[in-house]
Amino acid sequence: MGYASKFRRLKISLNLFRLSDENSEHQWVMSKSGSWLAGFWTGSCWLAGYASDNSKLIHSSQERWQQLEAGMQVPSVLRAMNAWYGLGPAITLAGDYQAISLAFQYSEVLANSVAPWGGLAVGTAMGGGDAGDYRINIDPLAAIIGLFEQCDKSVLAQQHLDLSVAHLFTREGDVYTHRDWLKHDTEKLCHVESEPNFWPRGQSWGLLGASVAASRISSCHLSLAERCCERWWQKYQDNLPLVKNSKDIQMSDPSAAVIAVIAMFKLADLQLNKVLWQQRAHAILTRVIRSSYLSHDTHGLRFTGCHYQIKLNQYGMTEMAYGYFFLLQALLIATNKISAIDF
Repeated sequence: MGYASKFRRLKISLNLFRLSDENSEHQWVMSKSGSWLAGFWTGSCWLAGYASDNSKLIHSSQERWQQLEAGMQVPSVLRAMNAWYGLGPAITLAGDYQAISLAFQYSEVLANSVAPWGGLAVGTAMGGGDAGDYRINIDPLAAIIGLFEQCDKSVLAQQHLDLSVAHLFTREGDVYTHRDWLKHDTEKLCHVESEPNFWPRGQSWGLLGASVAASRISSCHLSLAERCCERWWQKYQDNLPLVKNSKDIQMSDPSAAVIAVIAMFKLADLQLNKVLWQQRAHAILTRVIRSSYLSHDTHGLRFTGCHYQIKLNQYGMTEMAYGYFFLLQALLIATNKISAIDF
């Protein structure tokens, strides 16, 4: 059985979203709304159905779109991630009318949330906190571009991209996770809380955003995408990136590597050093697949390669929906089931 088809075993509660599972007993932390992971759950379910020609899984995914709709007004830019990763596969691979309609509704709401300084702020919900209304973050960049470009809002996609490139990317291809504006002077940036490229998953979100910009906005962004991907390869090559937890203990983050794989596959599809980036993407993906973070048990295929805060002041390796989504996407690309630039 191929890796992609094994995702048919992925079980999703019909009433609650699973946030994370940090132990071997499958005691998931549950949520009615799903926070920023809701879209990844529905997207994973839809992709699993698409990959295995399983209409029941696709229908299960569509049933959850009502829950995505319920979170449309939550004051957080992470709504873009829920919309794009939850609906984007169904839109781009199947032209699903319901998904298209819901995505347009999401885009309208987000278009009305543009901050005074010309981009989409993080917002106060979904972990944004008090500083959220004055902060831009790298995580949702690819989703914002994908959603706005799909929904005929190219000007807003370019606007947010320009802001992100100016303030979150360095000339060398490193990435800041976020930057803040002063509350009383939105023309001035506050200090950056960290150095660029300190957090592997933040860097991989930047790779993904730059590669999506090159594929969905303009090829003029190819140089940015290649610089970011090259920077990743210089630092990690095909090794799993390491990140320090709150106790300065280094742990791997395979999920960050998988996101980087998607970005590299996109570069290859754009004919930029095609063979080179395909080889690098395959090398990293092979490392992840052969790691101890991908395993089988009585519940099916498990990917516990997400480094995340599982409790207050405690980080660990856990099983999360975004990890499944990007791993499934990478496997489908690697096996030529879909194109890297589909979504």
